[in-house]
Amino acid sequence: MPFQELPVELLQEILHHAFKVRGMKRFMRLRLVSKTLAREVENVIFVFRLLDGRLCEARFGLPPFVKRYLEHRVLNQAEADGYPNLITIRKVAEKISQGADVDGKGLDLHEVVERLCGLVLRLESTTGRLSRIFDKDPESNQQAFSDHLIVAAVECNCFDTLKSLSAESDWLWTNSWLFGSPYRIAAFNGDHDMLRYLMSETINSDTRLPRLREQAFTAAAIAGRVETVKFLFHLRREEVPWRFEDRTKGTSGTYDQPLSSAMTTPSKEVLDFVTFLQKNYSTKKTIWRTDEESLTHRLRRCAEEGWTEMAAHLLVQGACPDGIRADPESTFRPMIRACMRGHTDVVRLLLYYSADTNKALHTAAFYGHRDIVMLLLDAGAATVGAIAEAASGGWLDIIRLLLDHGAGIDGPRNRPHPLQSAFEQEHTAMFELLMQRGATLTEQTFQACLRYAVADGLDSLASICRYYGDGDIPKNIQNYLDTHA
Repeated sequence: MPFQELPVELLQEILHHAFKVRGMKRFMRLRLVSKTLAREVENVIFVFRLLDGRLCEARFGLPPFVKRYLEHRVLNQAEADGYPNLITIRKVAEKISQGADVDGKGLDLHEVVERLCGLVLRLESTTGRLSRIFDKDPESNQQAFSDHLIVAAVECNCFDTLKSLSAESDWLWTNSWLFGSPYRIAAFNGDHDMLRYLMSETINSDTRLPRLREQAFTAAAIAGRVETVKFLFHLRREEVPWRFEDRTKGTSGTYDQPLSSAMTTPSKEVLDFVTFLQKNYSTKKTIWRTDEESLTHRLRRCAEEGWTEMAAHLLVQGACPDGIRADPESTFRPMIRACMRGHTDVVRLLLYYSADTNKALHTAAFYGHRDIVMLLLDAGAATVGAIAEAASGGWLDIIRLLLDHGAGIDGPRNRPHPLQSAFEQEHTAMFELLMQRGATLTEQTFQACLRYAVADGLDSLASICRYYGDGDIPKNIQNYLDTHA
């Protein structure tokens, strides 16, 4: 019976057993078999909560479906089963869904959970935050429920909920470890009505407004929202003037003037406005440093974040496209950071400025960014070793693209041979493609692949290896193959 015709519960039990036998890494490779199996593998991960431990340890990269996983866990976590922070998120969402948004429309629970989970993953230090959320038995309830509820209400634009909370307590300094600062979130979202409400005249103008307004000002700049930056600059400015003097001397970095922080932005318009403020209002006239090293340091941030407009501006001003000290082996070069993160437009811009492509193709191939691989191939980037990187990442389409552009299959000695990578990922299609396109199954690689296949009971791969291999087969392996022929 085809696995598609099995009852769902039985198929999930079979796949769960496969996970326990194979481990997470090999279990995930089952997604390569078909789209249907890929969907069922993901369902099993959700149903059996297979990512909880990994997210709690906070030592691994986040899978592409982590947001959907978090949403599923929030909606389905039983109160008697630990994980109080997951339950807190759900209770916050339930409370929000009982109210209405600014237009008076009711909010669906699933939509609220989706939005709040997206907010968790949007904030900085996401990995550490997930580690706390997936702590099954935290030592204490770290924060009052109302703090999380206030920030969630800001994110979901629920004025009624905010008004009821403000009547109950003095909440204006709220900062939720789950969802962040309400002022930063309203500014990031460009919600002027919410910002006006949050910074209403109930805030003591002498103490609270300046600090909270600065928080929002910086967040709007990082989001690239020039209209919100201007709105915040004018908000209650006559009543409470901005103080742009240099406050960094003799104080901690927390009190740096907001203009300096606001210059970390993806928007040229925001930068121009902040520079205007600096020239006309600040006592410190050297916030925006134009030396090559400072510009290049900012360029790397743009490459990491995908801020193409600002990257172009920095390059025009004199930033070095090859990074600080232009070390061709450095992984901190803007080109390498853009290739890692998959920012195609930034890579295209750096190529226009003749940035060094050393190791760029390898990086893009390893992370599976096919469009960037094509750009770099068209730009004449060196292909030596790129197939080995693509094979390590399991990217069959990129391997085929590289082969079509004449890339050699053999890679550097310090990396696994592409055939060995195909074996370790149990990727028979990759193995056969490489062999058909001229890969050499040397005796050393042949023996390594056979031993791996036999040790893990991969009979089909062992047969393929034996079919293509010409090397001598060790007696114990030959006996195994004969037995399982």
